[in-house]
Amino acid sequence: MKGVDITVQGLPDIETTSSSGLLYKVKTNEFRLNDGQKPIVIVSGPSGSGKDTIIDNLPKNKFQRVRTCTTRGIREEEKENDPYIRLTKEQFIEGIEKGNFIEHEIYDHHYYGTRFQEISLATKRTKTPLLRIDPSGAKNYVTGEIALPDYTPLYFFVITPTLEEIRKRLMDREINRPGYSSKRVIIQKVEQRLDLVKRDLELSSYAHYIVINSDNRFKDAAMQLAYEVSKLTKSI
Repeated sequence: MKGVDITVQGLPDIETTSSSGLLYKVKTNEFRLNDGQKPIVIVSGPSGSGKDTIIDNLPKNKFQRVRTCTTRGIREEEKENDPYIRLTKEQFIEGIEKGNFIEHEIYDHHYYGTRFQEISLATKRTKTPLLRIDPSGAKNYVTGEIALPDYTPLYFFVITPTLEEIRKRLMDREINRPGYSSKRVIIQKVEQRLDLVKRDLELSSYAHYIVINSDNRFKDAAMQLAYEVSKLTKSI
């Protein structure tokens, strides 16, 4: 199977795990499942990298996505409370004060956070819980700043082969949003998001694996991710 040429700058030192050229191991980070602990898979990456596409193509009988709570409005391609649980800012802050969240972040002016009860639900269904969070939150899990006593995080960072692919996806997303925006405003928004992409790339060094999400190879990439989790944890 032909590999994929990667031109994105800022990725850590990596080595391929298969001839597909879609999954790479970060050389400096070794995953080990701690005794008595269960795996929790983290999928992260910059906006426009296609994290949701990868997750949607994983085996549903093996993984359960842990829904993140957010104050961000619903997008055209999303459903109510899928993949996010929608909260008002007031509800979110109240949840923080009550200690309901494992972690929470403000990203692009919106609150995002994960509640304890969502992870417990996945485990009760005998599936591997899967978190889809931003790179700064993912970093906090793998460094232990956010502690989950019963789980060991396994972190996959998703990126496209080129930044131009992300630029195109972000442009398409802005163009297709409800309501009119001028081309100048759209370009400005995309450039601001690309600044966030470059910041997120700096955090890819905390990942265990880099997933290359090429437009026509996302199913292969998802299959490689699922196989790697099975091999490493022998839990699925």
